[in-house]
Amino acid sequence: MTTRIIIRDMRVDMMIGVLEHEKNRKQPVIINIEAVIADNRDWGADDIKKTVSYDPIVSGARQLAARGHINLVETLAEHIAALCLQDGRVSEVKVRVEKTTVYDFVDSVGIEIIRKRP
Repeated sequence: MTTRIIIRDMRVDMMIGVLEHEKNRKQPVIINIEAVIADNRDWGADDIKKTVSYDPIVSGARQLAARGHINLVETLAEHIAALCLQDGRVSEVKVRVEKTTVYDFVDSVGIEIIRKRP
């Protein structure tokens, strides 16, 4: 059995990129996160304390995006993955970060990483 938290298409405006014009203005970024969590065999208890809440992941990712300029989408993805893996119940996380205004003929460009608990 596998349980995943899914956060799909979170939109943030942030300072990201290595080009000079990217350092002077915010641009839209789409973040997707899937975290594999320890299976809870007692879902019937309906108790948030027995699972990983998506709220700290969402708010943490938004805080990371708001901290200031980041050069690489890879750096943001790594920070988000590390945030998720701080919770010992998360065994694996997949993070996708995409910039949506780099090219007018492409919907988005970006990266996807998968990190596992050692």
